[in-house]
Amino acid sequence: MHNTAANTVIVDDVPLVRERINRLINEMKCATVVGEADSVSSAMAIIEQCHPDLVLLDLGIPGTKEIPNGVGVLRWLQVRFPNTKTIVLTNYADQETRAACLRAGATAFLDKSSEIEQLSSTLNQICEGTYK
Repeated sequence: MHNTAANTVIVDDVPLVRERINRLINEMKCATVVGEADSVSSAMAIIEQCHPDLVLLDLGIPGTKEIPNGVGVLRWLQVRFPNTKTIVLTNYADQETRAACLRAGATAFLDKSSEIEQLSSTLNQICEGTYK
């Protein structure tokens, strides 16, 4: 992914959060925002349309009967687009949720309330292929 800017989709139900992340990514050279979504259904539609390299995913987005939240989107992504990297960025950051998301295929997991400042470095490391 490190040769070109990573096409990125931001999935969060709070417009201000999407705007803040979009501004951060626009200041970076490693990623370009190609879409935004505020729910499970809009996330799946934009991801199907854009085939992004990277998805920034909030877990607390409004769901559907079949997929109630962002965890379902994460599982769907791993089946439908297994090469897409995913950064879970959420307020639901207890250890059990963190572990479940990493087991489900998240590349990285950041707590919005205490780890948001790590987003830039995490994005850069994922784009450079050095994230562990």
